[in-house]
Amino acid sequence: MIDNSNTAVPNRCLAPGNMYVIEQFQRHILDLAVWSRAFIIALKFNLPNIGDIYQRLLNEPNDTHEIMSTFFGEDNANKYENLLIRLINCFVLLAEAMHINNVQQANENYQCLIKFTDDISTFFYELNPLTNLDDWRELFREYVDMLYREIYTIISGNFIGDIELFDSIMELSYRIANHISQTAISSIQTPAIKPATSV
Repeated sequence: MIDNSNTAVPNRCLAPGNMYVIEQFQRHILDLAVWSRAFIIALKFNLPNIGDIYQRLLNEPNDTHEIMSTFFGEDNANKYENLLIRLINCFVLLAEAMHINNVQQANENYQCLIKFTDDISTFFYELNPLTNLDDWRELFREYVDMLYREIYTIISGNFIGDIELFDSIMELSYRIANHISQTAISSIQTPAIKPATSV
């Protein structure tokens, strides 16, 4: 089962280094949520800064490279970066298609996001097979579904509904960040056990 609390372990029980890890991943996932919402709003109202917002979204994969490579190695950091780029591109194309009511294009890009959930879930599961693949899939499928709902809610002009939805997205973002953090922390807290030496 997935831990639905915002912090899986009480803060007082965490070493400062562990808290840093959690804060870094929380900031990363929350930034994704904030800038994704900003892009939809800019698209809805044809704001002149939409290009800057899009570029800020594209910067997010690179911004996470250092902490990902620290815990999971350079190759895995590159894989994660490419997965995030896919997420952003599929999301942007979906938002644009829904904005102009292109149903076929919207369906294709929604399926692109579904494929992303499978791939990123497998990615994190392979980083730590002691985790549960279904838990990862549940988290990221819920995230993609909320992204879709947020696009629809903002594009349709239901801004009161979006406020409530965004609160749920932020809560889910904390859960995803903590799940990733637990995987990162476990990678440094479970060293290989050395066999006992005979005297």
